[in-house]
Amino acid sequence: MKEQIRSANDYGKRQAIWIGMSCIGSYCSCYIVKNILSAVMPQMMTESAVDSTALGTAGSVYLLTYGIGQFINGQIGNRAEPLYMVLIGLLLPGMLIACFPFCHSPVLGILHWGICGFTCSMLWGPLSRLIGENTEERYSKLLLSGMTVASVLGTLVTYLIAMLSSWLHDYRIAFLAAGIWVLLTSVFWFFSYLYMRRKKWIQVMKHEDAI
Repeated sequence: MKEQIRSANDYGKRQAIWIGMSCIGSYCSCYIVKNILSAVMPQMMTESAVDSTALGTAGSVYLLTYGIGQFINGQIGNRAEPLYMVLIGLLLPGMLIACFPFCHSPVLGILHWGICGFTCSMLWGPLSRLIGENTEERYSKLLLSGMTVASVLGTLVTYLIAMLSSWLHDYRIAFLAAGIWVLLTSVFWFFSYLYMRRKKWIQVMKHEDAI
């Protein structure tokens, strides 16, 4: 009996570790997208003839679309398949911020960040749902706290990337590095999710059950 209990505890712990790594890592990348523009903005204005008004507008549009997306995607995240929702929320912003230094149109730049804001808002709902529905209460509380830590860690990584680009005197490096980081996170998310689903560590309620 003790061996069975120990085995069940080990199984639950492995399940929580995998879910935690996948969700916390993904949410960390969300905050890299969220903070990279403000972190690199001073360097951009020093190194190029960028329109500071356009950059400020882009940052404001990001926050606006992120707020709108939180409401819309919060509802969708209670029903949609987390695999694809989080994947889109990482892939699209990752590609957009990597391409941003080569976007010379202020209007397109603002559109870039508007899309980034909306897609980044796709993560919290399905990630928190995945943790809540698939881990024991003792683990879920810890992992949800870890999501808060991930936001701080993501911000820290963003400013380290910005420091690197400042040291190399090329602001484009920051956006490329951040974009690659987020894209690699999306790859990790995709394959870790498939692995967890194959191990039957995660189960997602059907649409009619989630209403």
